[in-house]
Amino acid sequence: MWNMKHDLFFLASIIDLDQISSFITDGAAIQNYYWANQFAYSLVHDRKYLHMWFSLWGVFHKSDLCEPLKKLSVFLPKQPWIILELACWRWHNSGYLYSHYPEHTYFWCDLSDEQLSYSPENGVVYTKGNFHDLSSFSSESCDVVFIIEALCHSSMKELVFKEVFRVLKPWWKFVVIDWYGWSKILSKDELKALELTAKWMCVYGVEPYLAVCDYAEWAWFELNYEEDVSLAVLPSMERLKRRTSWLWNLGMLSRNFFSFFPRVFSGNYVAAYLMPTLIVTWAAEYWFSVFEKK
Repeated sequence: MWNMKHDLFFLASIIDLDQISSFITDGAAIQNYYWANQFAYSLVHDRKYLHMWFSLWGVFHKSDLCEPLKKLSVFLPKQPWIILELACWRWHNSGYLYSHYPEHTYFWCDLSDEQLSYSPENGVVYTKGNFHDLSSFSSESCDVVFIIEALCHSSMKELVFKEVFRVLKPWWKFVVIDWYGWSKILSKDELKALELTAKWMCVYGVEPYLAVCDYAEWAWFELNYEEDVSLAVLPSMERLKRRTSWLWNLGMLSRNFFSFFPRVFSGNYVAAYLMPTLIVTWAAEYWFSVFEKK
C-alpha cells in the first residue's frame, strides 16, 4: 500500500515531475500559494484551520481538529500574559485559545494583507509582519510565541529563532509544530518525493528535525519538551489523500487539470498524495517542540 516508487510512477503518468525542480520558492510564491489555496483548503480540509489534526487513537475523528491547540495550551502561563502567533494565515488558532483562555492578550503576525479580512472582532490583535523581523515587538515583550506548520517556509530559520529569542521574556516558551525531513539516509525515491512535496508547497528545502533543533541551540534556546507526533497526524493526512483521490482517476481530465490550473493551486493535491507515504516510510516526520529561553 505504501510504496514510494509506485507513487512517483503514478504521478509521472499525469504530470511532468522534472519540470517541478525548476520552480522558484520565494516570499511572493509563498503568499500566492496561500492566497490561491483558500478555496481548496476549505473544500477538502477545513474552513478555519489549516494544520494537521492529532488523532490520539490512530483513527480520524472531527474532534481531533483542536488537539494540537489543546496540547499547546498546556504551556500557556496561568496569569494574564502576552501570546504571539507567527505566520497565522487565519486567526482561528489564536481565536480558539482566546475563547478558552480569555485572560491573555493575543497577537498574530502574518505577511499578507489578506489576513485583515479574517480579523476577529475582539480578543486577537493583527500585526502585519515577517517572522524574520519582529521589530514591531519590543524586546522581552512576549510570554509565549508559537508557530504551526509555517517555520518550514523559512530559508533562514536561525534568524526566526534569534528574533523570537529577543521578543520572549526569560524562561518563557517558543512552541513549534511542524513537519521535517527524516534524519536517516534517504533513498533516491524518498529524496525525490520530498523535493516534489517541498516544491509544490512552497517550502524551502525540507530540513531534518535535528538541524532545526541546532538552529534553536545556536540562538541560545534550550529544548524543554518534544514529542514525535508523526503517527498522530497520519489519519489526517490519509483523510486529505482520500478527499482528493477523485482528481487522480479522471484520465485525460486529470492531466488537463494540472496543465490548466496554476501550480500554487494544483500543487497541494500532489502534496496530499505523497505526504502519507512520506510519513509511513519515515522519509518525513512531524514534531511538537517547545523551546525555552534561558
